[in-house]
Amino acid sequence: MRTIGIALVLFTFIVSVPVSAQAPEAEVDLETVMKDFGRAVSDFGVTFMLFHLNDVTTNALFDVPLKYSLRAQARAATMFYVQGEADQDVELQTDFRVQQGAEHFQARLIDIENFSEGQQLEEGEAFRGIIAIEKLFDPKRFLENMQGIRVHYGGETYFFDFPADVVAQLP
Repeated sequence: MRTIGIALVLFTFIVSVPVSAQAPEAEVDLETVMKDFGRAVSDFGVTFMLFHLNDVTTNALFDVPLKYSLRAQARAATMFYVQGEADQDVELQTDFRVQQGAEHFQARLIDIENFSEGQQLEEGEAFRGIIAIEKLFDPKRFLENMQGIRVHYGGETYFFDFPADVVAQLP
């Protein structure tokens, strides 16, 4: 697990171009990826997208060689990519907790840009980061036991329950 942590730290130094400026590969429909694997969050003075990282989303959101590194890491641990901005001058709250079934996990945060607890953000300022849980919640298990992933943030719960057609996109 330490290897994953080191790789994620290296990831923060590798990223130099915002994801929105990168072109996804032609066969990936970003709108579908957002609908299937993303959740919009607006709370505590910030608005962001939260993406479950997997083979499909890493391919759509990141360029080579980063997407290969993140894809490998997302196959070993549950990870979410966060990208958003402040709606007002705000102190960023990063109390993310993840649950599947009865299991609860405190999330570990990887700061890419302005994504740390207590970060002071001005209105319109962007932030990006990774939320990582050492345990892998395999989306293919969702179909077997009907226990999707729940991400808790700011008193709200965001559900990552993937239907069969969405899970079928994953290798």
